[in-house]
Amino acid sequence: EILILSGNGGIVRLFPESDRAPEELRPPQKNVALANPKISMSPDNHVILVSCENGNLQLLSASSGKVIFESPREERLKPVVVSHAWHPNNINFATLGNDGMISIWSVPEKRIIREFRAHSGETGSLAWHPDGNRLASGGESGDVFIWDWKNGERLIELEGHVDTISDLAWDRAALRLASASRDGEVRLWDATAGVLLSLE
Repeated sequence: EILILSGNGGIVRLFPESDRAPEELRPPQKNVALANPKISMSPDNHVILVSCENGNLQLLSASSGKVIFESPREERLKPVVVSHAWHPNNINFATLGNDGMISIWSVPEKRIIREFRAHSGETGSLAWHPDGNRLASGGESGDVFIWDWKNGERLIELEGHVDTISDLAWDRAALRLASASRDGEVRLWDATAGVLLSLE
């Protein structure tokens, strides 16, 4: 399925590959617009994660559109989620806040199970290693780190970018990490040795 999210009404639209009409998943609170939402689908395609600039974080069932979880109102706006990524196991996801904190969430428990400070600044990106044991993060200053997410230990630091990391991606072999930055560069790293392999 192709997933499209409206930026004005907070409506998530699921467009099937068939000729069936698209489904609309509307936010449960009619008086709260989802401001500039970011979305991602769980690896098993069962759950949609939605985070918004107003601090709202939601998990929606991809089959029914029902809200599985919504962040408590008192927790919104502190901090705003600037990036999120699903763990390959489908039951955890990570969020990066504009306070530089990485939070690891448990879907079954519907709560944060681990937090650690990763970056300074208000923007960044996240990407899980395909085996789920490591988490890559990039920050506003151009830093790229690889973490042992279970204990918050920084394993590798990749230096070279001089502006915000806008995206991160692992290769299929899970040995190399690509980073894109607002400095206009895309770098490919040996994620085990922490060595730059190529620069575009």
